[in-house]
Amino acid sequence: MLAVSINKPETNKGFRAKLGATFPFLSDQKRVVARQYGALSIFRLAKRVTYVLDKQGTIRHVDRGSAAADPSSAINAAGAL
Repeated sequence: MLAVSINKPETNKGFRAKLGATFPFLSDQKRVVARQYGALSIFRLAKRVTYVLDKQGTIRHVDRGSAAADPSSAINAAGAL
């Protein structure tokens, strides 16, 4: 699992601690990864999106918007791989 955010590393560090997350956070301030995955709005702001990829790197499941805030469907999708 990997979180990608366009926020600064310091902001991500605080958010990661608040969540108690044990997985790494990537600070994508140049928006390279967000752009590659189609997660930028027309205003270059990041959309909330959760992707589940298989071992080959193929996207198998996508949650967007408010659905991405609830990890349950992504966890179920990952478990089915």
